[in-house]
Amino acid sequence: MIISDRTPLENYQRYEMILKAYEIDAESISAFQSQIKKVSIEEANLLGLELLTKLSDTSFDEQSGLLEIETLIKNGANLSYTPTLDSEFASFTDASFPLMETVKNNLPKCLLLLIRGGANLDQVDNQKRSALMQSAYLGNEDTLVFLILAKANVNLRDRYGNTALMLARSQNRERCFDMLLSHGAYLDNQNINGETIETISVQGYPFDMGIDFHNTLKEEAKKISQEDVKALLLKAKRDLLTYCDTKTIDPSIDETENDDYDSSQKRLLLMADHLIDSL
Repeated sequence: MIISDRTPLENYQRYEMILKAYEIDAESISAFQSQIKKVSIEEANLLGLELLTKLSDTSFDEQSGLLEIETLIKNGANLSYTPTLDSEFASFTDASFPLMETVKNNLPKCLLLLIRGGANLDQVDNQKRSALMQSAYLGNEDTLVFLILAKANVNLRDRYGNTALMLARSQNRERCFDMLLSHGAYLDNQNINGETIETISVQGYPFDMGIDFHNTLKEEAKKISQEDVKALLLKAKRDLLTYCDTKTIDPSIDETENDDYDSSQKRLLLMADHLIDSL
């Protein structure tokens, strides 16, 4: 499931049907959490360890194991459980936690259950990475969408100063990059090595185009009318069409391996259309 990754954050109400469908709206979350048992800290941690162990297992089958995960949550498992450094399980999980494991193993349905159960969306591991940041890094679009919809922080920094947007760019996760950019991710961050969004990527033309359009909107809108900004973007789109006719864009994408991926040219044109329509 991939929703539109270019809808501005201001139009968040468009997502109400999706939120309801996946039961991550406030009413559904409240109803789910009312079924969770109150248990002792010790019992909650034991159940949390069991939950973490199952989600960490690369052989875990999400479809058949979903009810088991839901049962652990409703029985009162600690959804933020992380083994202590002196625990025999510490090295096994690398200071991970249940929400992070759903991202690492790409288990979006389990992630939804944890969201409904009240998991801390901004919990971080020993690298100070959140589940949203790891989704962007790995290119797991479904988990990223759900975390964005659930209002996880899109601008947290890891121990090296990287944001989710920077991690997405560093791994050439174009759709994740666009999603984050359209939902409040900051462009003007710098990590501890002095790298910025513009300098961290190896291959970057589609990213650069998105950044250029974004900055054009931000800067030019301060000085000129919206109609003038539209005219400027329409000109940029015409320039882009000319460019695409004469050059090969992002040859690293093998279109035959993923039919769901549009061509780089089409994605750039869609980005131009979105920015024009958003004015």
